[in-house]
Amino acid sequence: GGELLACRDLAVGEELFSEAPLAWQPEASSRLTLCAACGNRATSATPSAAVVAHEQCQGCGQVVFCSSCRGTKCKMCPELKISRGRVGGGTLLALDLVRRRHARELPEASFPPPVAAGAAWQAAARGAAEGVQKVGHWCSAVRWSDDEAVELVAALEPGRVELGAKGERVAVGYYPKFARLRVASSVAMMSGSGSTGSVQIDIRPSPEHAFTLRATLKRAVRAGDIVCS
Repeated sequence: GGELLACRDLAVGEELFSEAPLAWQPEASSRLTLCAACGNRATSATPSAAVVAHEQCQGCGQVVFCSSCRGTKCKMCPELKISRGRVGGGTLLALDLVRRRHARELPEASFPPPVAAGAAWQAAARGAAEGVQKVGHWCSAVRWSDDEAVELVAALEPGRVELGAKGERVAVGYYPKFARLRVASSVAMMSGSGSTGSVQIDIRPSPEHAFTLRATLKRAVRAGDIVCS
């Protein structure tokens, strides 16, 4: 949760980090065209082609997998099946993360340390968490508390990125390193010791995932200076 300092001189264009999403969910409009595992285009735009060309989840019928990801388990099968795909990507993303966090399946550094938040943001986080809990109780067994859900929703917000293609929102993802960069930038700005705009964020395909986040420097940073998004 502290400031992010450069340990050496950094030049314009240097890559700070690149990361695939720790978790991601396609939106309803993209579930039959994007692979639910790697995010690459799995099918043509028609649902009938999705069934013929690649593997469709036999449990929920709401997502598809590309030829490279055949046999991958559908993470949100109960929720997608019972809701008939009506649950939004953001809610499924939070539900996936809170479930995996409660089961201790996530790395320790998955979420940045909590930061002070205003009453309005706390209310928004609690409202979003209520939606997550509603879907969780409705579709599957919930073993975590409401407070855990609120904490998770608040923790993932700095690293939550809406993912688009050709101007259309197609998915949502969570990026831990990006979350820590944003939190560190907020700390620096609140202390008056940082300035915005030194980091460029791009979403590009990589062998690991179609929606890989890449952070590069837009301007040079000297050793000991603060890096801000």
